[in-house]
Order: sequence, then structure tokens, then C-alpha cells
Amino acid sequence: MFERNGWAIRKAGWEEWELTNTWSELHVESSSLGLLLNGSVAFHPDNIAILDRLLDTLGEDYQYEFYDARKNLLLERRRP
Repeated sequence: MFERNGWAIRKAGWEEWELTNTWSELHVESSSLGLLLNGSVAFHPDNIAILDRLLDTLGEDYQYEFYDARKNLLLERRRP
């Protein structure tokens, strides 16, 4: 799904993948709780809209947060 939307994907470990494009570097890894997606994303409304669309397509619950350089919370989203 990410690859079809412009991310380059490479295996980064036994159970970890790296997803990169011009505005993000994400890591996906498997855990006992499911998938963990973390990394850095340029904070811009267009980028957030793309992530929301892709994550909603999965049909799973998710939560993400954006912080500034001083670790102040800028945005938090959840899909229960």
C-alpha cells in the first residue's frame, strides 16, 4: 500500500521495514501487540491527509502523534 503511494521500501531487520519518501522516514515492525509504525514525517496538512487516508484503508485501530523540536504535542489522532 505504501509503495503504491510513493514510498521506497526496504527490509531493515528480521521483522522491520523502512519506508521512505521525500517527506517521511518510517519504520514498521512487528510486535506482540501488532504492527508498530514510527519515524519522522514533515508536519504539513497534505502529508497528514495522505497518512490518514492510508491508515484508514487498513481498517485497523491506530494512534499517532506529532511533536515539535521542543517535544510539545502538536497533533494527536486516534482511530478506535
